Amino acid sequence: MTQNPKYIDVHSHLLPGIDDGCFDLEESLDCIKRLIHFGYLGTICTPHFWHAKYPANTLAQIQGHLIQLQTQIKQANLNYQIWPGGELRLAPDTIPWLQKHGIPTLAQSQIVLFDLWVDKWPKWATKIIQWLFDQGYQPVMAHPERHTHIKKYDKIINTLTQMGVLFQGNLQAFTGELGYNADIFAREMLTQNKYILLGLDMHQFQTLDNRLDGIAQVQQLIGQEKTQDLLYHNIKQLIL
Repeated sequence: MTQNPKYIDVHSHLLPGIDDGCFDLEESLDCIKRLIHFGYLGTICTPHFWHAKYPANTLAQIQGHLIQLQTQIKQANLNYQIWPGGELRLAPDTIPWLQKHGIPTLAQSQIVLFDLWVDKWPKWATKIIQWLFDQGYQPVMAHPERHTHIKKYDKIINTLTQMGVLFQGNLQAFTGELGYNADIFAREMLTQNKYILLGLDMHQFQTLDNRLDGIAQVQQLIGQEKTQDLLYHNIKQLIL
């Protein structure tokens, strides 16, 4: 058993002031200090790439914000690493937007983290996912447990799995804070080995501890070593 677990957060809104995540630099640094306390070594920063709501979030802009935070981490004498990334919100016009602005990947790998918010699964979403595969990328769906309201969702998950889509679960789901259906779905995905990655989907400092509580819940379900795989080893192998 791993006595001193180490983690990397694969899904985080740590970069300050650019989406609905950390408000300012002070909050970002407070979050990093808390993450270090819990055994985190680094974060893949995944601000929203959602051009309808955050049009300024482009690859070049995010890189600039990342460099600024890296400088502040160093000046604060914190031993913590951050990498560039993004959470791509799918929309009907996503493909032409990506063709113009570039594709956000996790830590300059071929992994693309995506999400979407719909009441009914649209054909255009499947088309975009297949387009990403065709360009040589590996799509990973963020927090699938948050979409159990979609009709025939189990069938959709099976279709995505057959396409080769991987799944990243949110630790918060295991605390019950996202509701009963999300909790049950997440536990089924976890125990059936359908998650390849787990992340905090961290936003503000005030909600961080609640998300970190999910680690203990996951450990109870699958043990510490498998938890370490989902929070560290798989990230190293797939992305870093």
